[in-house]
This record gives sequence, C-alpha cells and structure tokens, in this order.
Amino acid sequence: MLLTGFALVLLTAHRPKLLHSQAENLAPNPRFQFGDTVPEGWTNVYLTKGKLVVARDTKTFFRPPASLSLTGTTDDTDGNVGADLPDVSGKKISIDGSLRSAGNITQAQVALFLADGDYKPIEYRPLVFRPAFKDGVWTPFHVTTEVPANGKHAKLLLLLGGKGTVWLGEISVTVPGEKPKPVIDTEAQPSVQPVNRSADSPNLLSVSAVAPDVWELEIQAGRVNPSNLSVYRPEPGDERIPKQHQQILKRKGQEIGWLIGVNHDHLVTYEHLIGDPLQGEFANWRQNYKISSVNDPEFLKPQVPVSLYRKSKPNDWEIPQQRFAMDHRIYLQLAKPLKVGKQYAIDLGKLNVQPAVQKFVFDPSKLRSEAVHVSQVGYRPDDPFKRAYLSCWRGTGGGQTYSELPGFKVIDSLSGSILYKGKAVIGKLASEPERMVRDENFVRADVLWMDFTAVNKPGLYRVVVDGIGSSYDFPIANDVWDKAFKIQMRGLVNERAGIELKPPYADYVRPADEMPNPGQAITESTFSALGGQEAWSALVKGDTGKPVKGGTGGYHDAGDWNPRRATHLQVTMAHLQMLEMFPEHFGSLKLGLPDSSALPDVLQEALWEIDLFKRLQKPDGGVSYGLETDGDPEDGDISWLTTMHLYEFAPDSFASWTYASAAARAARIMATYNLKKSSLYKSSAIKAMEWAEAHYAEERSQISWDKVDARNLAAVELYWLTHDPKWHSVFLENTVLKTPRPELFQWGKAVQRDAAFVYARLPKGLGNPEYKQNAKDGLEEMAKRCLKYAEGNSFNLTTLDKGRPLFVGFYTEADAGDLCRAHFFTHKPEYLAGIVRACQFSTGANPSNLSYTSGLGANPVQHPLFLDTRRSGQPAPKGLTVYGPMDYIQFHDDNAIWPMKYFLNRECVPPANTWPIPEAYFDIYLYPMINEFTVDTWAGNLYAWGYLAARH
Repeated sequence: MLLTGFALVLLTAHRPKLLHSQAENLAPNPRFQFGDTVPEGWTNVYLTKGKLVVARDTKTFFRPPASLSLTGTTDDTDGNVGADLPDVSGKKISIDGSLRSAGNITQAQVALFLADGDYKPIEYRPLVFRPAFKDGVWTPFHVTTEVPANGKHAKLLLLLGGKGTVWLGEISVTVPGEKPKPVIDTEAQPSVQPVNRSADSPNLLSVSAVAPDVWELEIQAGRVNPSNLSVYRPEPGDERIPKQHQQILKRKGQEIGWLIGVNHDHLVTYEHLIGDPLQGEFANWRQNYKISSVNDPEFLKPQVPVSLYRKSKPNDWEIPQQRFAMDHRIYLQLAKPLKVGKQYAIDLGKLNVQPAVQKFVFDPSKLRSEAVHVSQVGYRPDDPFKRAYLSCWRGTGGGQTYSELPGFKVIDSLSGSILYKGKAVIGKLASEPERMVRDENFVRADVLWMDFTAVNKPGLYRVVVDGIGSSYDFPIANDVWDKAFKIQMRGLVNERAGIELKPPYADYVRPADEMPNPGQAITESTFSALGGQEAWSALVKGDTGKPVKGGTGGYHDAGDWNPRRATHLQVTMAHLQMLEMFPEHFGSLKLGLPDSSALPDVLQEALWEIDLFKRLQKPDGGVSYGLETDGDPEDGDISWLTTMHLYEFAPDSFASWTYASAAARAARIMATYNLKKSSLYKSSAIKAMEWAEAHYAEERSQISWDKVDARNLAAVELYWLTHDPKWHSVFLENTVLKTPRPELFQWGKAVQRDAAFVYARLPKGLGNPEYKQNAKDGLEEMAKRCLKYAEGNSFNLTTLDKGRPLFVGFYTEADAGDLCRAHFFTHKPEYLAGIVRACQFSTGANPSNLSYTSGLGANPVQHPLFLDTRRSGQPAPKGLTVYGPMDYIQFHDDNAIWPMKYFLNRECVPPANTWPIPEAYFDIYLYPMINEFTVDTWAGNLYAWGYLAARH
C-alpha cells in the first residue's frame, strides 16, 4: 500500500468545515438524508469474511438526519462500503467528516481506492484509521490528498474489521480553490430561438430592490384553471374506467375527470395549466437585460448587470397532469446603485415576458421589496414589541449581505407622512448559527432588525428601508388581534361537518355532509385507537355492522374530512380557556355563527365539537376516539358525495379523558349562562371520567406517557367542576407540582403545562397552596425558556423546547401559551412583548412575506390543501393555517418529501432541496406536509391572538 501523497490532520477542538466550504461538495448524499435502510450512493459493499450490515442510522449521527453505519456481527468480519466520486484525477482534494466506533473492532478506516480509466486498480490509500478516533465519541477529521492524473475512478471507502460498529457522520469532499459549478450559466448565449410575446406569455409583476445595487424582477408564468363540479351529462362515446369507488371519464380519447357519488352521477373535471413557461435560457442570460435612465447620468447609456441570480419555485400545481404555475425571481446585480427619484427602464430583451420594457421611478416608499418583512396582522397601539426584518436569499446568488446598516422609517400608507425614523441593527448574520433544534443558520442570509415600538398612533403604515423599498401595509389598531382571532375561528366553521355551509357564515358553498351521505354507512368497530390511529385494516376487521347514531357534527380533520377525532378538542380547549380568562371580552365577541344562540359565540362554537363526542358517548360513559374511513379520500372525491365507509372507534381511556376535560371546562363556563344545560355536560364529563378510571388498569399497557398527562388534566378539570376530593387524589398521583420550580415539560416523561395552569387558577379553598405556587413558578420558567429561544434565531421564532422539530406548525403556529400564562400571573412586560414577538413570523414577518393563514393579511397563502373547494372549483376559505415550512433535512422519507423529491427538485431553481428551510414553502396545494393542516394545530394561534386581543 502506498501511503505517500496525503496529509492527515485530526480536528478535536472544533467541528469540521463540512458544507461551509465555498467549493462544491463532491460526496454523494453527504448528510445521508436520502435512502431508506441504506444511504443512497453508498451501496458498493465488499466483504472478505464474516457478516457485514450497512445501514442508514437515524438514531446515532453527528448531525441530523442520519449517519452511515457499518456493523460487523462476527469477530472475523472484514469488509467495506464505498461511494463513487466524480473524476478528481490530477487534483488535490480535501475530505472532512467525523467518525465514531463501538465494540470489539480490530480495524476501522476511511480510505480512497483509485483505478485508471480502464478500471485497473492503481492504489489503495488509507486516510483515517484507529486509534485516531475513540469509541463512543464523534471525532472530526480533516484530510488532504493528491489524486494522480491517471486516477480516473475514485471510490471513498469506510472499512471495518471485527465485531462492532463504525459510523461516518456528515462528509465533505472538495477541491480547494475550485468554485462550485453554477446552478445556472449566466454567460451562455441561448441555444434556442426566442418565443414571441403573446397574451399567454409570463407577466412581469413587479420591479423592486433587495439592496441598493440589486434589483429583482418578479415574473409569474402560468396559472391553473380549477376543477369544476357538475351533474354528469353523458355524451356519445363516453368511456368509464373503474377506479376504486370512483370512475375516470374518458371523452373523445382523453381523460377529462372523475365520476363520483353513489351512482357516479357527478363529474369533477381535471385542472388545466394555462400560459407559456418562462424561457429559461433567456431568463438566465445576463446580457439579455439592460437598465437605462433619462435623468441618471450613470445610466444614460444602457447598462448590463454585472451579475445575475435566479430563484424560481412553483406556486400552484395542475392536478392530475402534474404541471406547475411558476413564480420566478431574477436578481440583477448592478455596478452602481440606482438613485432615489430618478426614472429608469429595464429592457427584458428577448425574454418572453410581458411587458418587454418596464419603466419606473425609484421611490422606496412606493416600491415594495421582497427583503422587507413585517407582520401583516399589525399591532395594537400598546403592543410593547413592534419589529420589521430585512433579509433576502437570492437563490443561486445566496444570501444578500448588507455592508452598511441602512436607515428606515415608518410612514403613513395614505398620506406618506413619516411617523418614525430609525436605523437597522444586526439581528443574526448568515455566518452565525441559530440556536434551534440544531445549531446552524437556517435562513442562510443576513437578517437585520428594525424596531419601531414607539409608534402607537392608530393608522395604516408601511416600513420603508432607505435605498431599498417598503414592506406590505399593516395596521395599528385596537382590534387587530380580535380580527386575527375571528379569522382563525372562521376556519373552524369552515371545517364543520354535518351542516350546510354557505355565505355569510362560511366562505364557500357545501351541502351537509356525512350524515351519512347516500350510499355511505357509519358503523361501530371493536377496534380502539389505542391500537393505532391509522390502523385501517384493524378498524375494518373489527366492524360490527351496527349503525352509529349521532355520528354527525364535529370538525373535519384537515384538508380532507377524515378522521373526526378526539384530539381536535385541543383547539376547543384553547378558545374555551380564553372565554374563561376574559369573560367580558369573549362573552360579547360575535363570530357570525350559523347557529348563534343566547350563549357566547365562543362557547357555542366549542359545543359544536364537544357535542359530537357527547353523542358518541356510550350509556356506560365511555367515549370513542372518533370516526374514520378505511383510508384517505380517493382522487376526485368530495365530502358530501363520498361513499367511503365510516367506522367508529371503540371507546378508550385516552379519548374519554380528553372528552371529560373539554366537557368539564364547558360545563363550568356554561353555568354562568345556562345552569340547566351546564348540569348535562357536568354529568357527561363525570361519566366519561369514571369510565376511563374503571378501564385504566386493563388498558395501561397501551397508554403512553402523554396519554397519562391527559388523565392528569382531566382530573384537575373535574376537581374544579365538582370540588370532589377524589379527583384531586387522581391528579396528585402523577403531578409534577410536588417539587419547587417543577419541570413542566419533560418530553418522553411528562408535559403538564396545561394542567399546571388550571391548578394554579383553582378557586380559593381548592388545591394545595404550595403546589399552586409551584405551578406558577414552573410556568414562569417555561416562559423564560421561550424568551431565550427567541433571542437565538434570526426571526425570533418562539418555543420553550430547543429540541422541537421544525415541522407541522412550528413556523406557522404561535407557540406562546407559556408566555401568555406567565404574563397572566406576573404582568411582566417582557412576557407580553414575547407573545407579540412569537406571532410575527406566521403573520408575514418571514422570508416569503406570507401570512400562513388563508384570508389573513395582505399576502396570505392561496392554495392550502382543502379538497372540497379545490375539487368543486371554489377558492380556499378563510382561516386555514397550514403546517408551513418543514425541515426536509431531518424529515426526508418519501411520505414527507415526495413532492420535493419527484417534482420540486426538477422545477425549482436552485433545486428545492437546497433552499433555506424557513423559505422552503411551496404554495401548491398537494404537498401535504406543508400545505395541509389539522385543526388542533390552530390552538396556539387562537390562544396567543386571543390573549393579545383581550389582555388588560
């Protein structure tokens, strides 16, 4: 073996360079994020002796989401796994990574195998080997080595000898000094002929600045013509192709839609993409663009930009043909900044965009900039926190840097008068890690903060950054948080099942559904949700055939309508608690419900959900987890025409505790308004709790720690309702409040924040005074963690749990309940400021300038996954808060990222799996992990927005 030509340097004091290098990473699948049981690209296995297991390890890794593990199961195991590198012949390469080992290993190495152009072996070159790294400890390494000119084929190897495991963490292979290949070639003259402009050409929507010398062109290419729902009228030659419960209609040789309903007598037509695509080669060509001016001497002669960057992503998805409408951003880096007040023209040359030339006057107060982010909900005049942000990730150009901190002002949107002037400060640079689920910069751009808390005069405003541009308009008014709260509550009405929905009570037209529908059965199953909430085959197997009475009402789960489940009561508990805390405010708040009564609307809406489970409650008190179909809805199906069989889960302790909590809280609040009705819910809550306690022992092996917390909450709710000490005894069995400053959030053991808040508020004479104080102290500790977390990231995202994954509402739900509760008890201004701050990102103060709740703000999401309106050709209704951006690095299996893997990587520039996570939201309707929602995830917004609206 030749050991010349390389140098080994171990890094034990700091992490390796890895992906921070400016050179292109040549290692395949460097973070091992792709692949199932084995990482993609690492499948070349060679075994000399023994038995070797190659795996993608998602539990032991240097950085998420995974590592490469190599395990020998016998003492004589000797083998390796390898990955092919691109041609690095004649080059000096750097290899960075980290290693870890465990067990009785005789040897473990990282090595390079080289062969010539005919695959004739040249050299085996060990690079890192034991004892350079230790058992049980991740040890970073850095290696440089020169590859001979005839080394046309290089393979990176991980070798193992003996019984044990060696892990390879994130890996980087680079050629120092060699710049990565550009995603787009901005210097290449197009090889295709230009397309003539027409009415179908992409449209130039706006011209704006993201920095004084960087201008952005926003271009929309195509739009999706929606489906249409109608009664099917047969035509001669129509063909019907059976598909599960549906049929596909083929007319004149073309599939045109789905035939649905019990008699297949309704037609849902396919969607159609309208408009020409953008000509990419001309869009990427720097010489295609010219900027000129009639009164700026620097641009009297038309100037070509010195650099061009691009960022393109879909903003709608044609179903089922799978084509996309596209939002394109072209960034033009100029040699010199444009001057405020001067007139300019941007000539788009041969690019197939309308108009061909865009003229404008550079007025930052009138040109909205993608780089200026602010909450579109706005602020109450007395909100103690008001902040805008400045940042831009330019796609192929990376993060925008701001060498000078610009000034900014807050102006009246109508009059233009200036209310406030300030100077931006550095919030977080792209080079600084954010302290989140892992320590890295997720935004990948400098983020500047612009505070304007002093502005407290009601009006409509915008933030204007000197030399750049302005934000969306936002209001300062006393009712801004009430409006947000009402829109989120409107979302619940739009999710109601079993009632006709239409304006003015709802935002779309839908007949009453699942009562049951014609051709649809609703029957009981003996299967309990404790055995798995989506164990559809077991649910069907347990079918008794007994019809379910009272299986109407409640909320659809999400963008589809299955299941209707007990955990939806979490959102009900949130707005009930708002009414309980602030009865004067929410007692008179009108929501425009279709079934308004003498009860407060907030309580009336709560009963819509609670009453489903009250009707499903068995005579002995047991409560079902809810109703579920045998699988998800089929293509083309809609809720009021589906014929899919509905099954009721058997009662279980968890569902009964969950229902008992909500019914008890509702009964307690209702006593103020209707004592007779309150007693009915009180009796129902007690029966559910007693049933759950009677069955607790037999179900205990199926009850996880978090379900025991549901018991804890139910017990304290029943104790407050009844004053019966036996429920206090149940509560004390597993409460964490017995110790001073208790840990209320112990993931995997106990999360008892909700129960602690209820206990702390028990009336005088109930509960243990010491435990009550412990509860208050524990809640304040949670709030302090929230403040610390918010200070550690660019956009002040808030949660108490540093380990919280970045998915399923992390970016779109205000996780501020702990701050609300701490402020409720202490009235400390820092907690109130923290609540406002926690609400910023989801309401527009984010890199995409999106409000992630439909119908809320100036720029809300347009295409949440909501089947009923999409398939019937209606706009999405208001009040749907989507899951939002997702950490596709950590959650990368096909179920999570299939749209990215199979479509968006191809459509986006740069590829979707290279986008910063906070900006990787694609408003395309059919990306379930980001476009969908479940109603229980809205609890955080209702809690925070409600608290901000009602607080004194």
